Amino acid sequence: NFLRYQGVTAKHISFPLINKDKQNIYDINLYETPILSWKVRAHKFPEGANEKTSDRNDSVASIYVVFGMGRVALVKKVPKSIRYTWSTTLPEGETGSKLFGNQQIIVVNSGEEDKGEWVTFERNLVEDYRRMFGDDPPKNPIAILILSDGDSTNSYVKADYDDIMLKPEK
Repeated sequence: NFLRYQGVTAKHISFPLINKDKQNIYDINLYETPILSWKVRAHKFPEGANEKTSDRNDSVASIYVVFGMGRVALVKKVPKSIRYTWSTTLPEGETGSKLFGNQQIIVVNSGEEDKGEWVTFERNLVEDYRRMFGDDPPKNPIAILILSDGDSTNSYVKADYDDIMLKPEK
C-alpha cells in the first residue's frame, strides 16, 4: 500500500512521533537511526512552481522532518524543520530557508525526467541538520509530514509516497 495525493489545494499528512505529553511514541533516536528513506512517484507537476518564491511555492512531493519549535518573535513559535522536496524548477542540491531560518529546504530531485517512476531517496538527518542549522539535532524528532501542493500556482498535482522509514547507517 502507498499514499497518494492528487489535487490543487495544499495537503499535509502528518505522522506524529510524540504524544500530547511530548513523549516519544516510537522510541526514536536519530543518532541510532539517522537515515530517512522514502520513495516517491510523481505524476503531475505544478506549473511554474518555485519553492523559494512565496507566490509560486508549490511542489509535486515534499517530506518534512520536524525537530521542535523555533522562534520567530518573542511570543510566536514555528516548527523547526527540514523539507526535502522534488522541485519543478530548482536544481537538485539547491538549498533555501523560510520562516526566518526555521524551515530549511533541500531539493532532492528536479524536473520531470523521473515522472511516473518510483524514485528512492535517502538522507542522513543528523548530517543535514548540522549543515543546515549549524548545531546538533535533538535525538527525538516530533513529526514527519508529507506535502504535495499546487495552490500557489493553481496547478493540479499528483504524487505517490511509499516506504517512509528511519534506519541505521550501513
